[in-house]
Amino acid sequence: MGTYNEIYLEMECPRCKQVGKQYIQLHFGDTRYLTELNIGDKYPWIERKSVQNGGRPENGDFEGEGYVECKNCKKDFFVKAIVRSDILKEIQVDKEKKPYIE
Repeated sequence: MGTYNEIYLEMECPRCKQVGKQYIQLHFGDTRYLTELNIGDKYPWIERKSVQNGGRPENGDFEGEGYVECKNCKKDFFVKAIVRSDILKEIQVDKEKKPYIE
């Protein structure tokens, strides 16, 4: 089982269109402590590691992947987590990445 950081965010499910608080798994950066984050928080990175191993990207700017299973319809979707200057700025639905659950 992999580790991830998490954020709870009010958003619309792109599959059922219901708005509600969603639990989002963020699979990048320093995930060793399963950090619960909010928009505006400093994103955790691992010192002296490459970006693909959880290290800090250049200038602290990154667009990382997140995964959600909707609490309402139980279907999944992916999101992009936008980090700028080490700050988690935004979560956007990733309309390009295909969900696992049909």
